[in-house]
Amino acid sequence: MPQATEAQNAWVRDVFGLDMSSSGDAPPMAGGRGAVSRRKKKAAAAPDGDVVKMWEDNLTQKNWPGAAFIGSALPKPDLAERIKALPDADVAALYDAAVTAESNPRGNVTLATRDRALAFAKASHDFTKIAACLNGFGQRAIRVEMTKFSADDVKKLHDAAVASGDLGQSSDVAIATGSLAHPILGPMQQGRAAALEAKLSPEDQKKYHALLDAAKSAPEKQFITKGLAANHSVAELEAFAAKIAGKSADWMRDNLSLTGNSDGKGIKQQWHDSCGPTTYEAVQGELDPLYALKMHENNKKLTQADDDHARKLNPNMADDQRAVLTSTVNGQQGIAVARNQSGGKGMWIDPALNAVSASTGLTYSQMAVGTAVGQSSQAASIAKIADAAAKGRPVPILIGPPTGDQLHYVLVTATDAGPPRLFTMHDPWDGKTVIRTEAQITGGQIDLAGHNYLRYVEVPQPVALP
Repeated sequence: MPQATEAQNAWVRDVFGLDMSSSGDAPPMAGGRGAVSRRKKKAAAAPDGDVVKMWEDNLTQKNWPGAAFIGSALPKPDLAERIKALPDADVAALYDAAVTAESNPRGNVTLATRDRALAFAKASHDFTKIAACLNGFGQRAIRVEMTKFSADDVKKLHDAAVASGDLGQSSDVAIATGSLAHPILGPMQQGRAAALEAKLSPEDQKKYHALLDAAKSAPEKQFITKGLAANHSVAELEAFAAKIAGKSADWMRDNLSLTGNSDGKGIKQQWHDSCGPTTYEAVQGELDPLYALKMHENNKKLTQADDDHARKLNPNMADDQRAVLTSTVNGQQGIAVARNQSGGKGMWIDPALNAVSASTGLTYSQMAVGTAVGQSSQAASIAKIADAAAKGRPVPILIGPPTGDQLHYVLVTATDAGPPRLFTMHDPWDGKTVIRTEAQITGGQIDLAGHNYLRYVEVPQPVALP
């Protein structure tokens, strides 16, 4: 670091209570943690010439801890302007030093550099670098940033943070991203699998445990357990285990669920108004890996749709969606038309969902959201969604304009308590999984398929074992 003058030393002693001529009180070098940021004695006026000279000297020497230390004393507008003039790589290096030197995600230099530092990290497409950058934001700000990432990228960030020797499971970024990806086996299904195992014959229990013992990875074992929770026979589980044996984590993620694959995509509606039937399929895919695998085997392009011809890419899935859409519910039927055509009509999916309760372990009842008599408030509705999702129960919700009957189904698959509280949602129209904050939901900013307001919740409740 450039040698400080006695006048500079006197100013630093006055403002920070430190002696820059002392090695013990010098600004921390790269990677070190300094105790300098919160030790200002008073907001003394900085001698502009000396401070600017020290700032520029540290930048020239690429002494980022020193620059971060001095920059924290610059007036915010002046600091912002000076940072604007720096190259992106220098801003990222300054941010990295500031996070350590200021020990505070709200420090002046940290706040002035973090957005550009994150953009620089994103441009690298290196999730370890992105996770390291985000870790300096603090958990609340990290959770807000997560709404700008796909659910798939959130999972990659979490995995990168956990695997990083500099971050790990207890880092802010690992904690903030941990609950935003739906688990393989939620708490509801863990209990259900144990109860169903107890009902197996001794012979089948022995075969089931043999499958678990032969599993080549923890995810394999969890998916076999999840298959039992979905009420599949041991014979069906044996065939399933043979198919997934030795498969990679990415393969299992891409084939044993219908939402949030490794490209951030999932099942897509094949008809203009089949958002409900597609959500019905997605619920089953969340809870039954054998069903999800069969859907992938029978529909090789289930993340795609042809806007002109509904049956062109995935005829099996299109027929399934049409069957649910055109079924009779309370004397009403939906109408199936191509995605780019008008004249279609949607359909409630409660009856279809409840018809497969032996597999999902859930029944669903519709709850209107609003201020009218008999409706649930937004706060109470969001609390029900969060409670269900936290227990591993996927929650279909209907969104739309504030009033009217132009509604769209999406599926909530996971939640994070925050703050801020976050929800992972799969949109069947685009076939993408996204993250939204509670404030976006209550503020009418959901922004999926042109719809923004929470209007109905399909509330899940567990059912007795078959």
